[in-house]
Amino acid sequence: MIRIGFVPAIESSERPARNNRRGTAVARMDEQMARVVDADTEERARIALQASPVHAIRALEVTREGDQLVVTGRVSTFYYKQLAQEAVLSVVKSLPIINRVEVEDQR
Repeated sequence: MIRIGFVPAIESSERPARNNRRGTAVARMDEQMARVVDADTEERARIALQASPVHAIRALEVTREGDQLVVTGRVSTFYYKQLAQEAVLSVVKSLPIINRVEVEDQR
């Protein structure tokens, strides 16, 4: 018996090359957009520190390490360390923040 209009399922490896190229292009575009978002996130964190009314935290550095942002540098008090962390947290909600800011010994 022959079925009219029956089309066997196509395995993913048998799909036309055009679909694979489109999928690859979409994946590349997604990757590029992720990099833009990452750069934007890092930049927003830097701007938050640089725009702070507290001069002591303006020179701190923000870098991306994997899936987290790391704040580094030196400040004179634990209060400034906490302010720096809160400034970054106020503009970056999507990534964990690692606070590696060192407090200088004032003795």
